[in-house]
Amino acid sequence: MADSLGDGYATGYSVAIWRDGEVIYAEGFGTKDAASNPVTTDTVFQIGSDTKKMTAIALLREVDAGTIELDTTVGDLLPGVTLAASPGALESLTVHQLLSHQTGLFDYTPWSDAPDDAELQARVAGAFAAGEYAMMPAGIAWSYSNPNFSLAGALVEVLGDRPWAEVVIDDIATPLGMAHTYARRDDMLAHETDVASGFGPILDADFDTFDLIEIYGTGVSSIGWTTPENHVDNAFTRPAGLVWSTASDMATLAGFFVNGDDTVLSDALRETMSTGQVGMAVNVAPDEVGYGYGLMAAGGFSGPQGYRATPLLQHGGNTLDMSSAFLVLPEQGVGVSILSNGAGESMDLVAAVALEEAAADRLPEPSTPPQLLDPPAADLTGYAGAFSDLALGDATITWSGTDLEIDVPSFAMLGASVDPVLMPIYRDVFFMTVEGTQFDLSFYPAPDGTPNAYAVNRSFVFGRAAMGAPRPPMAALRPRDGLQRVSPLWAPTPLRLR
Repeated sequence: MADSLGDGYATGYSVAIWRDGEVIYAEGFGTKDAASNPVTTDTVFQIGSDTKKMTAIALLREVDAGTIELDTTVGDLLPGVTLAASPGALESLTVHQLLSHQTGLFDYTPWSDAPDDAELQARVAGAFAAGEYAMMPAGIAWSYSNPNFSLAGALVEVLGDRPWAEVVIDDIATPLGMAHTYARRDDMLAHETDVASGFGPILDADFDTFDLIEIYGTGVSSIGWTTPENHVDNAFTRPAGLVWSTASDMATLAGFFVNGDDTVLSDALRETMSTGQVGMAVNVAPDEVGYGYGLMAAGGFSGPQGYRATPLLQHGGNTLDMSSAFLVLPEQGVGVSILSNGAGESMDLVAAVALEEAAADRLPEPSTPPQLLDPPAADLTGYAGAFSDLALGDATITWSGTDLEIDVPSFAMLGASVDPVLMPIYRDVFFMTVEGTQFDLSFYPAPDGTPNAYAVNRSFVFGRAAMGAPRPPMAALRPRDGLQRVSPLWAPTPLRLR
């Protein structure tokens, strides 16, 4: 861990390991702020999308109580809220689809300071309804999108008649003994003095927009420190990723996914949220690498000693300048939490090492990892056709006789350098290169079985034009956004929560 400091932006880490009912190890490494004060076992960090599992528990408690079901819709609970660009799409989304990232919603994450609890409901009915859109019909593919959990938080408030920030602390953190966990920045500052500053991008201004030229094209003026009191707290973004906590508290939460606590959530629903509901890649089964409800579930993991075929639960997080890793081996009764004040490039490796060491005497012997993805098809002609994305506009995919090629006129409007060749990586998975950056494009079938109907990336979805892909009014189309929507493969974009 100490050797990995300076690898990326992280200057400090806090590590905790839970095993057999208690935190057996906790240690701080490196420094937490510009004054080089040390990270301790009690240092509080922002945990990013580690928050999502807490939001999932909060909403699933309502399922436990019988007030809703997993197929209850947003329209049932938020009547009158509709997306101007995608009428009807929001109303039909279910609790199941929200918590498993199967809504098809564009990944909108406001990064402006709006800490008033009332902001969540106000934004859902206001700016979100006016600017958000569905990139594809719900249920087509797993597509990570932060507003799924903002909406889940809004439903928690409607059902419980309390702010989401109170529900997750009073009903989840406090009963589990997570005494240094906070949903509001100001609550954290009022009670904690050992708090990490973040080290990462410094924004020129708050961002609260669907205009991706603003989000990606401007705003980062430098890399440096952000003190705790200057961290953004946005009530809309909170349920997706703005909780503050310590590594020991998060390791305690890991223990909940081993032993449970039926005062927080029934064992049956805890098992459901820990079970893959949808494959996290095309042609990958949910029980191989799947997303449950606020958790990723896999059939094994790879560490320095090799692949171990044993169930793994995980969900880390990233904000602008904080990162986290959260891993649980339910069968071995071990959990690991790592929090940092920057983007540590070796965090995932360090987490795997910690997990392997903590469970060494209980792990199965290393084995050959399964082959989850098939090689590319020999015949690529079936991917060709006319496509359209709500913001990027038209795209044409053709077979040249030797290569599959894509033409997106909006990229040409930007003067962007585009390699037209789609490079086959796996069956139904390709790389596209824009301005020297590769990103993934995965082809999914339509609900009626029509193959290769949607070409999916986290930031956009090309649907076959012949299928009548929905289009918003022309005023809502922003082809200039095209280049800004291209992000590095598998890497979270700067203003998004992983």
